[in-house]
Amino acid sequence: MAVLVDPPRWPAHGRMWSHLVSDTSLAELHAVAGRAGVPRRGFSGDHYDVPAEMLDDVVAAGAHPVPARELLARLQASGLRVPKRRGETVLGSWAVRAASGAGADPAGAVDLLASPLAVPDDAAAGGWLVVQDGRGRLLLSGAGPRGDGPAGLRLPGGQVAPGEGAAVAALRGLAAAGGPDLDPADLAACGYLRVRPGAGGAARTTGWRWSPYFTARLPGPADRFAGDLAWVAPEQLPSPEVPRDEPPGDGPPAAPQPWPLVLHVLGAAAGRRP
Repeated sequence: MAVLVDPPRWPAHGRMWSHLVSDTSLAELHAVAGRAGVPRRGFSGDHYDVPAEMLDDVVAAGAHPVPARELLARLQASGLRVPKRRGETVLGSWAVRAASGAGADPAGAVDLLASPLAVPDDAAAGGWLVVQDGRGRLLLSGAGPRGDGPAGLRLPGGQVAPGEGAAVAALRGLAAAGGPDLDPADLAACGYLRVRPGAGGAARTTGWRWSPYFTARLPGPADRFAGDLAWVAPEQLPSPEVPRDEPPGDGPPAAPQPWPLVLHVLGAAAGRRP
């Protein structure tokens, strides 16, 4: 049971990088990274990306150097690995504890990923929209005259009904809220919230449930909408923080909010690295 680091063999952004993982708990991983001064933004759901010049720092903080193959095998065996496909970015992941208490074995996990890839419609629980206008503002529910202020902001969309896909569910929810008419062809996948029952394993997908998010842009002047729909500037969004490790209590928040994904989308649209 240890925090592990592999050799800095992974090139990105003009530097070489190592991976820092734990084969025991994310709390242990965060503690070693914190002592070494590794920024929290370097955390990617199940590991930290560590630049080569910080390798000695993480070793001094308690990490054990191991070959890359051993690091991957021990991470997979630990159940802490967050499955992802090429081109995806893990924005958050946390364990769902069994009803018997926080000390129980994980009953599964909830992940938030940025992704341009489609998810299985037959396993989709809902569909949600990140709609921007020509000024970069977001169309959100809970923002109109009947809204509850920043704490009540949410993306438009809805749960999947029998026989429909996630994109159709998202557009149906938008229309029901009095939003603009959009075509499914105008939507692009940008990420998803995923629930994984049972303990880890990247190859096991039985029982997984997905809630995909789609982007859409209205190039013209923004309209006003009835009800609680309104355009909201990015700086008015709630805190982007989501749990990135095992939370206290018996599970994650009842309704995880995708603000880290929204900010990731906004950064990409502006040509910045999120």
